Amino acid sequence: MKIYGLDFTSAPSKRKPITCACCVIGGLEQRVLRLESLQTFLTFADFEAFLAREGPWLAGIDAPFGQPRKLIENLGLPQDWADYVTAFAELGKPGFADLIKTYKAKRASGDKEHLRVCDELAGAISPMKLSFVPVGKMFYELAPRLMASGVHVPPVHEGDKSRVVREAYPGLLVRSFLGKLSYKNDTSAKQTLLQKEARVRIIELLEKPEFYQTYGVQVSLSTDQKTILIQDPKADMLDALLCAVQAAWASQEDYSMPEIAGFEGWIADPHLARNQRSKI
Repeated sequence: MKIYGLDFTSAPSKRKPITCACCVIGGLEQRVLRLESLQTFLTFADFEAFLAREGPWLAGIDAPFGQPRKLIENLGLPQDWADYVTAFAELGKPGFADLIKTYKAKRASGDKEHLRVCDELAGAISPMKLSFVPVGKMFYELAPRLMASGVHVPPVHEGDKSRVVREAYPGLLVRSFLGKLSYKNDTSAKQTLLQKEARVRIIELLEKPEFYQTYGVQVSLSTDQKTILIQDPKADMLDALLCAVQAAWASQEDYSMPEIAGFEGWIADPHLARNQRSKI
């Protein structure tokens, strides 16, 4: 089974491409996740070609697939993922940004950027956010392309079940084991030796028994691959691998998507599933 993990960006370029960890899962009881290669997509056309690859495969992508229920309801948009994604796409990128900015301007302080249920459980930022970490722009660029590609996007969209895409969030994986550990930065001046040491700790974590017990996969990396992942100060490659881990876990888990996910979307991660059960 081919497993992919992608570190997504709203503006792919040579400086900041979409990074893809290409893995296979196999071995005894399909529990060994082996990193085969790392690829980069410099344009959205490259990414769309990836989505069109023949299945079977499963991919985890680090970007929000949906928007909060509160936003959709307040805007009077259809409570269906494909319908509201289409409505946002028809606005164009500037129109989408203007809509979100206008909406937030009318809201009281503390009630401007809403969270999905999965964001609350995962400690993620709002998918409405357009600056600093512009995950709102990532949603705008990603969701329409997922829909147009015909891939299967549980739990929000039925598609080709030989090509399955799940929402991933590597920050949740790292934080669940190692706390609020700073392990990357896109700005050269802010890249530190401590962050490099943190990436070493993350690589070591992947080989620990408690990691296997939680994610159900044994990550297989060569010495050279470990070096490459550790030496990448932006950690795009490491995040892509962690997305593949979350996708691999989702491929082995036999559980129903919670009804509360609805048209918002859901992050594939065992910690999220446990947090959700603890709040019921």
